[in-house]
Amino acid sequence: MRYVTVPGYGGSGAEHWQTYWERELPAARFRPASWEEPDARDWADALGRVVSDGEGPVCLVAHSLGCLAAASWLVGRGTGVVGGALLVAVPDPSGPAFPAAARAGGFGLVRRRLPVPVTVVVSEDDPYATAGWTRDLAAAWGAETVGIGAAGHVNDASGLGAWPAGREILRGLVQRSGRDCSTVGSGRTRVGKRFKPARLAALPGGVAVRRTSLATSALNVLLRPATAGMRTPDRTFDALVAKAERKTRADAATVPEFVDDLRFLLRSFAACPGLSPMGWQSVVSDIGVRLENRLRIDRLIRQIPEIEDEPIENPVIITGLPRTATTLAHNIVAGSAGHRGPALWELLFTDIDRGEGAARAHIEDTRKMARAFMRLAPAFRVIHPLDAEKPDECNYLLPHGSSHLARADLPDYNRWQRDRNYLPDYVYLKHGLQVLQYGRERRRWILKSPMHLGHLPELLTVFPDATIVWTHRDPAAAIGSVCSMVETTQALHVRRPDPHAIGRTWLELQASAVEQARAARAAAQDASFVDVPYSWLAAEPHARMPELYDRIGATWTDRDAGNLDAVLARAGAGRSHEYDLSRYGLTAADVGAAFGDYVETYCAA
Repeated sequence: MRYVTVPGYGGSGAEHWQTYWERELPAARFRPASWEEPDARDWADALGRVVSDGEGPVCLVAHSLGCLAAASWLVGRGTGVVGGALLVAVPDPSGPAFPAAARAGGFGLVRRRLPVPVTVVVSEDDPYATAGWTRDLAAAWGAETVGIGAAGHVNDASGLGAWPAGREILRGLVQRSGRDCSTVGSGRTRVGKRFKPARLAALPGGVAVRRTSLATSALNVLLRPATAGMRTPDRTFDALVAKAERKTRADAATVPEFVDDLRFLLRSFAACPGLSPMGWQSVVSDIGVRLENRLRIDRLIRQIPEIEDEPIENPVIITGLPRTATTLAHNIVAGSAGHRGPALWELLFTDIDRGEGAARAHIEDTRKMARAFMRLAPAFRVIHPLDAEKPDECNYLLPHGSSHLARADLPDYNRWQRDRNYLPDYVYLKHGLQVLQYGRERRRWILKSPMHLGHLPELLTVFPDATIVWTHRDPAAAIGSVCSMVETTQALHVRRPDPHAIGRTWLELQASAVEQARAARAAAQDASFVDVPYSWLAAEPHARMPELYDRIGATWTDRDAGNLDAVLARAGAGRSHEYDLSRYGLTAADVGAAFGDYVETYCAA
């Protein structure tokens, strides 16, 4: 990775953190001819020269006016060579402190998504821009934001010296940009002999994240003997049931339909012709966890009948098409005082409070699983990073649905899951929440899953006072990203994912889910729905989140505003994950025809 510093008006002096970094990284400084009377074209040309003067991917480190120059240059010329950009203390060209010389020199504002991973550093008392303005601009750029408190204009007057905390921010950006960014350069993705293009997921600016790691091939060799169980799935399933009964001290005969349905799921995967050894092992492990969780919950309710008396009052259910910022909304709303979202470890090991030691053990087990998954599928660090202690989707507790189809093409299971009665699944979901709530502080539950979209009648039967937050985005922008996420998942489970089959299946699944949700909404006259356009969360979250809170009957506080900044600064937040529909055999016209008037009705900002 090469580093290029882009100072602001007049350059950076000896005590400026950029000057320190130029010695320590090292980094090359861009040198326009017009430092004191800045000319935007001269600055763009100077930046182009220094970037092209060397080999390998570049990370821009810009400050103040240099941020505007860098953003403008990236949009016009920067794709393919630059792997990321750190933009510190972006000035507001319309603000009273903006230099008149810079305004006269043609420096303006680019308000569109930048083509590379970007981190924007925000100072709360920057005299050249308000913090709120900067955060909203960062959202428009698709950038992550990091707040550093009151640090003035983050220049030499701020007394930061070498600014080691800034180096940590830079290190995080480089990691998110693809580690050493070895796949960035010359406008093309460079793939070595051991990597296949089908295993790479493209990110903005030509950065590529591997769908699967080198360890995937090795594990498939090591796990090949385990695939013998695919020839006898019922025997494999019986062993899973016996193990779950031993671990939970429960009897599977108390939940016969649940057990039979999971047996059918395992048979469906065993019949999948392209399932890999690692895919089979993953499915077997997942079904084992689901069996143990169900038997544990059933035993607890039988032993402690009062658990079923736990009230689940006025939950907030966040749903919408995948890739419509449901995760962002969930992380923000669930983080408020008085709110609670089930953490990933709680969804996998649902139990009453058994003390800190037991909780830490389950958290560590979940962390190990999440780390292993992300090592095998590095693209998920951007697509949907997993964190054992953060709220996650109800899919981990709900036993069935389209989530299983993300692993493999299962035609028989797909037909079966469309016609089944999902009401018992939502009763089970409620029981899981009651177990988690029993003996603990009662807070308002904040739940989330795109799968809820297709099952709103069952959900509202079990949670009649729920508030449904429905996120909306033009499907033409979301479906390609959905398909890429599915392809990445299938790359871990099947030998050769079929992109066109993925496109056909997932366009139909998502269009059907929206159609069902619209019908359910029309029939549920007394239900509370809150519509949230994608732009609320992607482009103007600081302005719109207080309005969302008001509509769900919650109070927006300063603490929530701080949580919003933390969520937006997290790895993956605000990162684009857009893909070409044509890879999946689809066109924008195909998507438009499948969704009808949905865009016109719900997706306007």
